[in-house]
Amino acid sequence: MFCQMTSLHRAAGRAILLLFWLHSAGKYWSGTSLDSLNMQMGVVSLVALTLTFFLSLPPVRMYIYEVFFVSHVLLIGCFLVAGWFHTNQLKA
Repeated sequence: MFCQMTSLHRAAGRAILLLFWLHSAGKYWSGTSLDSLNMQMGVVSLVALTLTFFLSLPPVRMYIYEVFFVSHVLLIGCFLVAGWFHTNQLKA
């Protein structure tokens, strides 16, 4: 059961990362400026998620698990907070 949940967790993370990169590329190609705070928070959120992906690769997980774990918690926290500000600014 744990192995299945881990696989699902990784697949969901990769899918979210891909979708967010597609969203960002679409905004970039449409000429959206990064001058506003909500766009800057979107970039911070995307960078945090991307760093989480790279720090979650098997060599990092296997050889320096503590770095993986701490970075996972901190970067996902940053991703969620910046993402909240990104979407909250859009409503204003």
